[in-house]
Amino acid sequence: MSSRRAPDNHSGLKPVQKIELSERHTKLRIVLVVLFIVIALAAFAVGIIFYLSTDAGWRQVEASAADTNCSQDFIFYYEIQNGGLDGTAENRAVSTSYGEAAVEAYRIFNPQERFDGLYNLAYLNDNINTKIEIDATLYNALALLESYGNRTVYLGPVYAYYYNIFYSPDEANAAFYDPYKNEDMAEYFRRVAEYANDGESINIELYGNNTVMLSVSEEYQQFAKDNAVDYYLDFFVLKNAFIIDYLAESLIEDGFTKGIITSYDGYTRTLGEDRQFSIDVLDKNGEYAYIAGTVSSTGCISAVRMHNYSLGSADHGYNYGYSDGTAATAYVDPADGLYKSCINDLIGYSRGTGCAELMLNLLPVYIADEFNSSALSALKAEKGIYSVYCADNELIYNDKDLIVTVTSTSEVSYSKKYEE
Repeated sequence: MSSRRAPDNHSGLKPVQKIELSERHTKLRIVLVVLFIVIALAAFAVGIIFYLSTDAGWRQVEASAADTNCSQDFIFYYEIQNGGLDGTAENRAVSTSYGEAAVEAYRIFNPQERFDGLYNLAYLNDNINTKIEIDATLYNALALLESYGNRTVYLGPVYAYYYNIFYSPDEANAAFYDPYKNEDMAEYFRRVAEYANDGESINIELYGNNTVMLSVSEEYQQFAKDNAVDYYLDFFVLKNAFIIDYLAESLIEDGFTKGIITSYDGYTRTLGEDRQFSIDVLDKNGEYAYIAGTVSSTGCISAVRMHNYSLGSADHGYNYGYSDGTAATAYVDPADGLYKSCINDLIGYSRGTGCAELMLNLLPVYIADEFNSSALSALKAEKGIYSVYCADNELIYNDKDLIVTVTSTSEVSYSKKYEE
């Protein structure tokens, strides 16, 4: 079941008021997660010398790295404090720190590719039923999953087919791998999910000091062999949540605390300092997705946006949109391996946790048969996790500190509603 993920090809993103959901209109793009006020990059040129200086202010930072890295999945803005040549040096230092972290993150969470001297997820996949020492970041990620009782990492053989769906060249190819459109695929996903949820079939034992063992039963090994399974473990939708936390903490550790990182699949982290933030709230309403309004506040936040429809090229590689308006998504129910969501759009954010822990709390709410707003109220009360969503042309939020502006046009009008 070999399935290697094609490289991403993200382009610039622009906010729009209405987004057609058909794949025939993939040129229409939208800001995906959090829209922060930034100052555009300005070039200073004298004669043939271009970008000789970097003025103080917000800059989009590219990862300075010669090796393959994960930065293509992210947009990183940083507030350069110095002007002139000092600003150029600062920008270079931020870029180098970001590049080093992006290389390491790409390698640590890679489920198939191994690297010399790094005991990453692929190394763990290749060494079953053997006690081994792994990278500390990977160990901590697995420990966090275990603390939440989350076993989604064991669904690697299912995720391999989801990658095939998301990168399909046409609908016929996507439908072949889609469990809702192919009964044989649904049965395979169900079988894998049964193994994934059975601790006797597959389990990761954590021994402390970064030492683990991936235990796989003989029965499951035979099933994997019969079905050409390449690997057992993959973080999938949680991967970039763990990666963005790693990138943020690495930059903060290097002393860079004035930035904002956003991923194309819906995650955002601010670096160490309170910032004013503004989030565009989307709402799928019939044929279109609208910007229902904007919410803004202040804080050092982690945020995630989830949606169950395609925004075309803006989120290519994270879902697949069919011409009938439906979409295959990365929000997979661990019970049966099928993608599922109980609401079109959900934004969650926290001023106290990282994106990985934020998602571990929100996924059981979003991947459900029925939407339970009381579960969101409980997350606010117990863990300081706030949420925003739309229902029946209402923008609903539960953070009293939010400033909320709703959309009102000739096509659609929203009201706002605060829920404790």
